[in-house]
Amino acid sequence: MDVAALAEQARARLELPETDIGSSPPMGGMMVVQFPVWLWIEKDQWEPRTAEVSVAGGSASVTATPREVVWDMGDGNDVTCAGPGTVYDSAVHSPGAESPDCGYSYTLSSKNRPGATDTVTATIVWDVAWETSSGQGGELEAMETSASRRVEVVEVHSLVVDG
Repeated sequence: MDVAALAEQARARLELPETDIGSSPPMGGMMVVQFPVWLWIEKDQWEPRTAEVSVAGGSASVTATPREVVWDMGDGNDVTCAGPGTVYDSAVHSPGAESPDCGYSYTLSSKNRPGATDTVTATIVWDVAWETSSGQGGELEAMETSASRRVEVVEVHSLVVDG
């Protein structure tokens, strides 16, 4: 039994979920310079995924476990989050509060960038481990899944007057 080939066959059967981006304010709308953006991946996507292959001489299973999310914010900056992030809930969190674990604040508007928008890309990095029915095991090359959304980043100016 060629365990490396068996592990690769199991890896080829892995079905990783499509990345579902969540944010507050929501992607697709406007983000405001210096206003905290909360970033998250839906919890049901942050679960290990397993695939198995069996042959006459035994079996191999491969498990992909999400390690981190790398957020390319589209303005030249990246944010790396060790977990899926916290979903913003207006009943629990204060408007304008920063995310406790995965967030970002733009420093410039997107008006001078191509299309006057930024493309935000979230990439989930999956660690991949394998084991066989004979007790052998190890690590395989990490896998990635990603999704992108466009956002417009604007500046807000105000004027305070008496009266």
